[in-house]
Amino acid sequence: MVCDNGLVVYDKNSLQTVFENYRANYTLSLPTKDGILPVFKTIKDLRVQCMYNEPGTGKTLVGTDKGLLEVAPSFDMPDETDQRQLIVDFFKDKSIRSIYRSADGKLYVGTYQGFFVYDGRSVKLVNNYMAYTIQPVNNNKLLVGMEGGAGFFLVDTRTGGGHLNPNKNWTIGTTKIIKYNHGYLTGAYKYIYYVTELSDGNYKIEPWLKDANLGIVKDMKFIRGELWIASTGGILKISKGGRETKVYPAGRGLGCYSILEDNGGMWIGTNGGGLVKIDTAGKTQKTIHFNDGLAGEYVYSLFKLNNLIIAGTNGGISIFDQSSGMQPLAIPDMPPADGYLYQEFNHSAIFEDISKHKLIFGGTQGLTFLDEDYLRTVAGKPSDQIRLSYIKKGYNTAQPATTDIFVSRSDTVDILPGNTFTGLKFSGPFNQKYLLFRIRELDTKWHQGKLSDEVSLFAIPPGKYTLEARFPSVTDQHYWLTKTIIVEPHFYQTWYFKSIIALIIALAIYMAWLARVRKIRNEHLLRTTIASDLHDEIGSTLTRISINTELLTMSKKIEREDLEVISSDSKKAISSISDIIWSVDARNDNKEDLVLRMKDHAHKMLEDIAEVHYSVKGLSSTVNIPQSLRQNIYLIFKEAINNIIRHNVSPEVWINIENGNNSFIMEIKNSVQHKKGTGYKGQGLKNMEMRAKRINAVIKVTEAAGAFSVTLRMKEWK
Repeated sequence: MVCDNGLVVYDKNSLQTVFENYRANYTLSLPTKDGILPVFKTIKDLRVQCMYNEPGTGKTLVGTDKGLLEVAPSFDMPDETDQRQLIVDFFKDKSIRSIYRSADGKLYVGTYQGFFVYDGRSVKLVNNYMAYTIQPVNNNKLLVGMEGGAGFFLVDTRTGGGHLNPNKNWTIGTTKIIKYNHGYLTGAYKYIYYVTELSDGNYKIEPWLKDANLGIVKDMKFIRGELWIASTGGILKISKGGRETKVYPAGRGLGCYSILEDNGGMWIGTNGGGLVKIDTAGKTQKTIHFNDGLAGEYVYSLFKLNNLIIAGTNGGISIFDQSSGMQPLAIPDMPPADGYLYQEFNHSAIFEDISKHKLIFGGTQGLTFLDEDYLRTVAGKPSDQIRLSYIKKGYNTAQPATTDIFVSRSDTVDILPGNTFTGLKFSGPFNQKYLLFRIRELDTKWHQGKLSDEVSLFAIPPGKYTLEARFPSVTDQHYWLTKTIIVEPHFYQTWYFKSIIALIIALAIYMAWLARVRKIRNEHLLRTTIASDLHDEIGSTLTRISINTELLTMSKKIEREDLEVISSDSKKAISSISDIIWSVDARNDNKEDLVLRMKDHAHKMLEDIAEVHYSVKGLSSTVNIPQSLRQNIYLIFKEAINNIIRHNVSPEVWINIENGNNSFIMEIKNSVQHKKGTGYKGQGLKNMEMRAKRINAVIKVTEAAGAFSVTLRMKEWK
C-alpha cells in the first residue's frame, strides 16, 4: 500500500504488516517470502505513487513524484544500510590499506591508524600495526602482511587477538601474499619470500627470489603455471623452470600496481601510464587513459566482474564494458552509506564480499561499497548525448547575468565585449552525473564537473574557440557536444585598432629617425659652416699677416705703417675667432646673449665714428634659440655694421629689434655719407642674403632720403 511520504507492505494471506516507513529518507529494501526486493540506493524525499512488476524480469517499476524508477533485486536488508553507514563514517578519511570479510561476517580493515575489525555491532582496534595485505589461513586464522618490522602478524578471528610472527633476521615490508604449494609467496622490496607454517603456529620466512630490479612488489598472480609479478620495476615473469624475464615495458621503466588475466592476455594497472592490456609476450594490445574514460592515470587495483573491468585509480573508480569494446560506463552518485566513489584508491585495498554480492574498495578517504548486481546492469550508454541547456553572460559575478535558454539551437555562442563572466549549464540523461569538458584552443585536457553544476568561464581573450563536452562513458566523438564560442573584442582589441597603433608607432619611429638624420645633417652643416667661416674670416687675414711679415723680414727698414697693418689684421683674426667660438658655445643659446653680443660688436666698431641708437622690444631672455639661427642673425648684423664702417664717414646709426605680432624684425639703418670711391656693391650683401635664406628669413636692402637700411624679417620668436 502506498501512503503519503511512505510505504507499507502487507502479507497478502495474513494481512500482517511486513514493512512500513514514513520517513522522508528511507530505503526500499523489503524482505518477502520469496527473497529480497530492494532498491540499490537510498532515495531521499521520495513520494511513491504506484508500482508495477515487469513480467519476466524480476524487476519492479516504481512511479514517484521525481520520475519513474526501476527497482532491481539486491541482498541488502534495511538494517544493513545503517550498519554500512556506521562503517563508512568510522573509516572516513582513514587511508585504507587492506580489506577482508571473514566467513562469520566480521569485516577486517587495515589502515595507517591500525588494524580494525567490525563485528556487526561496533568497530574495534585489534592492534596498531599497519596491515598492508590480508591472507586467510583458515576460518579462524589470518596471516597479515605489515609495512616494516617483522613483516607479518597473525590474527585469531574467534578471539580477535593477534601477535607478531617471530622474525629476527630481516625487516620486511610485506605488500602481497598469495597461496603457493604448502605455504605462501610474499612480496616485499627487492625480495619474494616463501613462508611456511611451523608446528607452533608461527611461520618460517625464507628468501625465494632476490632481484634489485624488482623494486617494490605490488601484485603477484599465477597465470598458466607461471608467476607474474607487478612491481615498481615493471612486469616480470617467473617460468615453471624458475627463469626470470622482464615482460613489460621493454627498454624503459614504468611502475606497475596490479595484474588481471583476461582473454589470453592481461590488464596492467600502471603508475601514471593508465590501464594497459598486454599479451603473454609483453606486446601492448590496448591502452586506456583519462581521455578514454579512465578516472585517473594511476591504476592501483583491478577486478573482473563478468564482462566488466573495474579499476580503482587515483581519481576514483572506473568501470569498462568489454562486450562493447572497453566502453566506459557512467557511475551515478552513490548514497552516503556506499562511501565516496571519487577518492584515490589504494593498492590491494579491494575485496569481493561474495555472500553479500558487494565489492569493497579502500582509499585515502575511507571505504566504498559497490553492489555487484547493480554493476552488472549499470546504466550509462555509449550513445548518451549531452546538451547545452542555457548560457549566462554578465559583466561580473556580483551583477545579475542575462540568460539565453535558446542557445542549443545555434552552433555558435557569441560573447560580446565586456562579458567577463560566462556560465554554461549542461543537461543529459538521469543516469549521468558527471561530465567532461574542454575548450580545445585553451587546453587539450578534459576537465571534470558535475552535470548539476554550472561551468564558469572568466575573461576569455577575444577569439574563436571550440567547446567540447561529453559524458565520461561516451568516447565516440559522434555523440559529443561541440559548440563554437566567439568572443568579440573591444575596439581597442581589434586588428584595425592595432594596425592604427602600429602605424602610429612606425610613424613615431620614422619621425625620430628623421629628427636624428636632421640632427646629424645639421651637425655636418655646422662643421662645414665653421670650416667655411674659418676659411673666409681668418684665412685671408692670416695670409696677409704672413705676407707682410715676410716682407718685413726681407726689408732692412721697418715701417710703422706696415706694423699697423699687421696689428690690425691680427686683431681682426682674433675677433673672428672669438665670434666663431661664441657662435658654437651652447651656453650662449639665448636671446639676451645674442642682443648683448650685437651691442658689444656695434660699440667696438662704431664707438669713435658714429652715433648709435638702440631700440629692443618684445624679447625674453628665458627661451633658447637654435645655434644656427643665432649664428646667422649675428653674422648678418655684423656684416651690416662692417658695411656701414667701410662705406660711410661719421654716419648716424639706428639699430631696431622688435619681436611680436607673429614676426621678428631686425633693422640696421644709417645716414649716408659715402667715402670717396666706395659704394654698397660687393659680396657683403650677397653673404647676408645667403645667410637669411638659411634661416628661412627675408632680407631687404633699401636706400632713400639720405638713409641706407638693411631689414631682416622672419617668424616671431617664442
